[in-house]
Amino acid sequence: MRDTVTILLALYQGETYLPAQLSSLLRLTGPRWRLLVSDDGSDDDGPALLHRFATRVGRDIRLIDGPGQGHAANFMHLLGQAPPGPVAFCDQDDVWFPDKLDRAMRALAPLGDRPGMYCGRSCVTAADLSPTHLSRLPRLPPSFGNALVQSLAGGNTIVLNRAGADLLRRCLPRTAPAAHDWWAYQVMTGCNGSVLYDPQPALAYRQHGGNAVGDNRALSARAKRGLALLTGRFRADVERQMFALNAARPWMTPDARAQMDRFIAGRASGATGFWRSGAHRQGMGGTLALGVAAALGRI
Repeated sequence: MRDTVTILLALYQGETYLPAQLSSLLRLTGPRWRLLVSDDGSDDDGPALLHRFATRVGRDIRLIDGPGQGHAANFMHLLGQAPPGPVAFCDQDDVWFPDKLDRAMRALAPLGDRPGMYCGRSCVTAADLSPTHLSRLPRLPPSFGNALVQSLAGGNTIVLNRAGADLLRRCLPRTAPAAHDWWAYQVMTGCNGSVLYDPQPALAYRQHGGNAVGDNRALSARAKRGLALLTGRFRADVERQMFALNAARPWMTPDARAQMDRFIAGRASGATGFWRSGAHRQGMGGTLALGVAAALGRI
């Protein structure tokens, strides 16, 4: 709890909603924090807003240039640039609840020097922050088999203790994965880290039509997932995840390495290989859909 948490904010064309997020950070209780922002080439007023905020509040706030390769690469860049200590991923368009960091660090504290990742539920809202619903609760506990094909929670909820952040930094790949939060979940479960899921929401997850990912319960999100399976985009995403995850192999448990190898081999052998790998989604329907996709060579 004495560690300073580095909040990692990926910025791109964020002038519309950034002020509300920055204001919410000032209301945080509990641990000390610093803010590291990586701007991915914005041509709006976002960087200037950040500079004015830093001048006004007198906090430890630093703005760096991003790699210009999308939000996942930007977060990976932030992770590599962060000082030692716990970190929290932060989206530019959300609003954090005041106890978000306090709750996360208290949950992680019993792990001591063992790698840990806190994540959890979100309160999904409309663009004006009026609540619409809560994000879906996982049905199954965190596991590497689940992480092979699905991310458990949104990156905007993730907080890593010092050991967890150190683990991810050791495993940083040369090429960014399709999704940084999915990769973090894969590394943590594959390398014997602890994943703690909080069923109580810790932030307002604003939906405004321009989200990089968006709420996965929406009908449009389900349609996108189905289309991704049919068109082969999900297969391409899996390949990017496996390529990035390979950097973590030296720190994986023997069981995780074996399961990853079964999954990679199973992708080339259809539905039978997929089922033998033990990979699964949180719901049976989603797992069955992946089995069908595997039979069609779409994983």
